[in-house]
Amino acid sequence: MNVLVYADVQSPEIHQTITTLKRILVPHYTVQPISTDSLLTQPWQPSCALFVLTASPTRHQEATSLTGNAAGVVEKYVESGGSVLGLGYDVGKSGSAPGFGSDLSMLRDGKQFRLHDKKSGNTVYPRSFSPSTETPSTHVHILESGTTLALPVHSSSPQPNSESEFESEVTNLENMSNLTVLARFEPSNAIAGLQMSIGSGKAAFWAERVDLPSTITSPDAAFVSSVPSNGSQAQEQIRPLLPALTHALQSLGILVPASDVHPSNASKPATITSKPTLSHPLPQFLFSRPKEPEIVQDFIRALFPASHSTTGKSPQVLEDTDDTFYFHMAEKGEKIWLMFTSAPLRTKTADTTAKHIILSLPPSSYTPLFDSSVFFEALQDARVEVNALDDNTPDNGWSLGDLLLYGPLVTSTQTMFDKNPRFLSGHPVPLLSIASYQLQGRGRGKNEWVSPGGCLMMSFSLRAALGPQFGANRLVFVQYLAALAVVEGVRAVFKALGSGTSSTASSARLSSGLADKVKIKWPNDIYVELDTEKGVERKKIGGVLVNSSFGGGKVDIVVGIGLNVLSLPPLASIAQLLPPDLRPDKVVEHTAASIIATFDVMWTDFLNNGGSFDPFMELYLKRWMHS
Repeated sequence: MNVLVYADVQSPEIHQTITTLKRILVPHYTVQPISTDSLLTQPWQPSCALFVLTASPTRHQEATSLTGNAAGVVEKYVESGGSVLGLGYDVGKSGSAPGFGSDLSMLRDGKQFRLHDKKSGNTVYPRSFSPSTETPSTHVHILESGTTLALPVHSSSPQPNSESEFESEVTNLENMSNLTVLARFEPSNAIAGLQMSIGSGKAAFWAERVDLPSTITSPDAAFVSSVPSNGSQAQEQIRPLLPALTHALQSLGILVPASDVHPSNASKPATITSKPTLSHPLPQFLFSRPKEPEIVQDFIRALFPASHSTTGKSPQVLEDTDDTFYFHMAEKGEKIWLMFTSAPLRTKTADTTAKHIILSLPPSSYTPLFDSSVFFEALQDARVEVNALDDNTPDNGWSLGDLLLYGPLVTSTQTMFDKNPRFLSGHPVPLLSIASYQLQGRGRGKNEWVSPGGCLMMSFSLRAALGPQFGANRLVFVQYLAALAVVEGVRAVFKALGSGTSSTASSARLSSGLADKVKIKWPNDIYVELDTEKGVERKKIGGVLVNSSFGGGKVDIVVGIGLNVLSLPPLASIAQLLPPDLRPDKVVEHTAASIIATFDVMWTDFLNNGGSFDPFMELYLKRWMHS
């Protein structure tokens, strides 16, 4: 789900708001700016968990910049069940605020953003907050938790009597049946935060900009540019007011992860075991299944045809459009890894366009979230299940999954392929890339793909000759094929859980029934049907992204798959279908192996049938989630 921050203009405050919300909510939510044009033209509402409005800390008693048709769209979103959070706003009740005649006339003309609750008949309008000069507030008190937080000293010039003027409306506001006071200023007792029901939705407004650094009320470009890329300085400044922001989010039903949002300052090598705090990619490891170590050597020789040995110059460098690849020999692996996982990090080392790849099987201590030995064993078992035996290995010497590029923390498995044409067209296929976390995960179009812990993220490269037997018009079916392989791969994992030696007949029936809850939503999204108190709810757990590049009578294809396997709520995942006693260890590795083995067989059949989807149509329709 998305948290959308309204950005009619670019400003340092908007940048800081997005940065702060990302540090708190990612990877459970995607935090993105949204423009007026996108509000009016894009179907953003179904995937929006929260819409955020921010007021400038240097402008007081101004209505929001959300006007006209855009205001109407957001109003309908809230009335239909959406949530809005206003930061830096108090609210006025229509008809009760003296001195705001111009604002009210705009309300009557429908030009300005307002919220109207039909049930109570109340209409309110947000306006940027201004602190009082007569009774300056020093603290904000959160009523539910009893927490009292110190406020920053405002450097801006407040409007005289503004807070006391707002206080004159308190009686009218607090008598509103659809309003709840969340926090108060001290010592003035004025409302600092409130929440109200609007139709089927909710809105909360906090007078203080609890999302901005507490030591600065009017951040400028110089401040924003000085914040380290990992946000550590900003987070330390925000820390005093973070409980208020967290409470604001939770009051609107946003599930805030319990883990600490502050990056570690430890100088020891990093271990990626949970939500990563590093802002740069780590080295990746290129290795093959243990029985065929020569595959890596063959890969490097093909990628660097001028080099006759893989033991010569290290690193071997490939400069490409988006990234520069550095391939390091195995003996350099520990040195390279420690250089990237030890603090402080040098600027050169933190370059996200440099892709450092170590040609060796990684030590398990470097990759606690992915066990390569389990993956290769599961891949062999899955191939047996789908009748993909070793004698079916293609002429180039290896099958999909035999050669693996793994990274604990990468920019994007998909971008590494499709934004680097030299690497894409020059390396022998197939190559599978798996990551535990992504910094810039991609979905369809311009969408971000949230990369939570327990999510399987992988991309793989394929190549096919174009001609009379296989035309470019057949490529549209690859996304359908991949989506079908994901569902069939997951179903195979579920069925395996119910067929083990320790499984009971009831667990076998249960696992088989759960397999039927994994569906394809056309064209390439993966959904599960979860049993809830409200009945069966359909929730997205994954998707497929396919990119193609043409040249020399062939097509290079990159298939990207994102699948929530062990992800925690509010995200839906495969594990949430399973009772605890049926959740196996290393389920991410087993799921990846099952999907890869399934797709490899389907891809071979697809090519052998000239790119026809007919052999798969019946099964696709059977797995299709009908609306």
